[in-house]
Amino acid sequence: MSKGNWTSRLIEQNIINLFQRIEGKPLVLRQWVAEVIGLIALADKVIHPNETPYLITLFRVLQQDSETLKILHQVINAPKNTTVMPIEISQDIGEQVLFCMLSICVSDRELHQEESSYLEKVNRAMGFPKEHIHRLINTTLHELNLKSAYYLFCQLDRKEKYWLMLVIVKSVYASHQAEQGELSYLNDIYQLIGGDSQLLETIKHDTLHRPLSELASIVFPHSVSKQVLTYLSYIFISNEKLTQQEIKVLREVGFALNYDEGKLEALITSAQKVFSA
Repeated sequence: MSKGNWTSRLIEQNIINLFQRIEGKPLVLRQWVAEVIGLIALADKVIHPNETPYLITLFRVLQQDSETLKILHQVINAPKNTTVMPIEISQDIGEQVLFCMLSICVSDRELHQEESSYLEKVNRAMGFPKEHIHRLINTTLHELNLKSAYYLFCQLDRKEKYWLMLVIVKSVYASHQAEQGELSYLNDIYQLIGGDSQLLETIKHDTLHRPLSELASIVFPHSVSKQVLTYLSYIFISNEKLTQQEIKVLREVGFALNYDEGKLEALITSAQKVFSA
């Protein structure tokens, strides 16, 4: 079984476990949970192929709960209302709900602004502080970025790895002071290339002596370029904001990658809005 299939099965099992746990809870709670999980798959207005299995799992697990299943049908078929009614829920079940929702959100390896905004609404409806969902989002993005880095480095040759690693390190230190969250990302990357000590020493040297603006352009497939830029943007927002210096860095890297300017600005805007709700 591939790693992607393994992750998918794990998310599906988490959904099943959640609804088994609330099986004996009041109908209003069961319906509320089904509604928010159903709506999160639709939050960005598109049901991504990676999200479809989770909706199927949701329908399957509710087959014996006709009243809750009726609500799920309404959510999927009716005009989307993203208003979230307040609910009384225990913290442990509430966290399990948010964990399932976040897992569905990032199954396409991105967290869209509409998704993060809806997550904040759900978090608020459960009576949790904003810091609570921000911490969960940051943790999820970190895990997502670690997987993305692994997939990225598996696709690149040694020269491309050098270019990408240098861009990441230079980008993090572009504002002259790396935040704690950004340093943890660097540690992850160092671990990925830890077996190539010569490459690591070259990167450390060139980080000090090669300005980011002097890096040569490089040709990646569009999907890889998008992964690189998304990866950098998630590193930058690990401290819940995107500074003007970091935006400048993203534009410089986008230029070096020959990435479409309009798509780059859309990516930057999306990153800016992750913690803006």
